[in-house]
Amino acid sequence: TVNSLDFRTVDAGASSSASVCTDSLAFSLHSGHGYYVQLRATNRAGLSTTVSSEKYTHSDGLPTAGLVYDLDPSPTRERCSDQGARIFLSDEDADLQTIADRISARWFGFRHDVLNIDYEFGIGTKPGLANVVAFKNVSAAASRRHTETGLALKHDQIYYVTIRATAATGTVVASSDGVRIFANFSTDGIRVVDGRRIGRDADFQASTSTLEAAWTIPASLDGVVTHVAVSALRQAGNDTETILA
Repeated sequence: TVNSLDFRTVDAGASSSASVCTDSLAFSLHSGHGYYVQLRATNRAGLSTTVSSEKYTHSDGLPTAGLVYDLDPSPTRERCSDQGARIFLSDEDADLQTIADRISARWFGFRHDVLNIDYEFGIGTKPGLANVVAFKNVSAAASRRHTETGLALKHDQIYYVTIRATAATGTVVASSDGVRIFANFSTDGIRVVDGRRIGRDADFQASTSTLEAAWTIPASLDGVVTHVAVSALRQAGNDTETILA
């Protein structure tokens, strides 16, 4: 069993580098294992000295793929630090945003035990695509987040952020689950009636202590309307007064 390579003579000319074949080893180089290279120099008198390299850790594995979260870039969801940097008030994944000129995202969980990783950021209309914003290097983003501005995003379109993480051994790709742009909110299709029956709007009621109402929200607003608040107004002549909020 050969666990190391014997010293081999190399040309001592102008070159200061050499390569040797490891086929005679009894094993392949294992990812994550450390190896050393020794150099022995011998003069004409037969005297030798040996030096060893620093440990070389062999790696042939790809980076571990992480997760990509869409972030809500709305002004109410972020603020600026004293240095002018954008700070998001929530790191949770967003599925909807009302701003159509930018997309924000963060990524985490990408790692490699040995090698450095470079990151590229792209935006597309499908996971993995970068047909809206071409892939750009964002490795300098130490916080692992990026906001792309100056966009003209389409209403009711879903966009996906894709991160390409590249090490010397190769690239892995991960995409967000998409964020839907809803910049032009409309109440068209929402129906509110007095009473409990959608099919019939009540004009009169007997109770003096209870008000009842019913409403429907169209399927086109699924995921857009997340909260419903109820209020009641009392009209006297040309004046109205809020009696329930």
